[in-house]
Amino acid sequence: MRRAIVGVLYCTVLVGTMGVPRSAWAVASASPTRSAPLKSVMLRLSDLRPGYTIQQRIYLSISDRTDSLGVGANQLRAEGWRASFDAYFRRGEPSVDSTADQYGGANGAHWGFLTYMHGHNALGVYGRSPFAHFIAMPRVGNESMAYAPNPSNFGGWSGILFREGPDVVNVSVSSTGHDAGSALALARLVDKRIQTGR
Repeated sequence: MRRAIVGVLYCTVLVGTMGVPRSAWAVASASPTRSAPLKSVMLRLSDLRPGYTIQQRIYLSISDRTDSLGVGANQLRAEGWRASFDAYFRRGEPSVDSTADQYGGANGAHWGFLTYMHGHNALGVYGRSPFAHFIAMPRVGNESMAYAPNPSNFGGWSGILFREGPDVVNVSVSSTGHDAGSALALARLVDKRIQTGR
């Protein structure tokens, strides 16, 4: 159920960037960050406040990602997809989720970033979402976007989707017990690990 709800949120919120200038999506000209194993850079239990438990911290299959991203396995491979990892934690009702996709280079990851935002949303294709809205947030990585739940979407998620070199990461926090600032701090932590490789 959690994946269905989160998947719908991702689908509906990440497509509304049609109003975002394409220059904000440009692939950085700097050389790609060297990839570290996703498991080593993703969120850990020790990153969170006391009381959280690990619900899932696993590599995802390509079929998991094709279902979530709304693309075929052949297309995902053609863009250089290499691996995906999910780390999900709970402390009663508050939840923290982070999912990452690793590609062979920055161009494939840029495609993955845009696909995550646009690829599988029926409700948000015209830039409208009943679940969430875009918010201003400092940039994380080479490109990023942030979102927060609409007031009518009680129990929604705030988060940041970002790309650092060949990695695309979505860090989200439930609106119960968190705010978008929590997602920003956790996203920066993951980004720093990607940059340093540890």
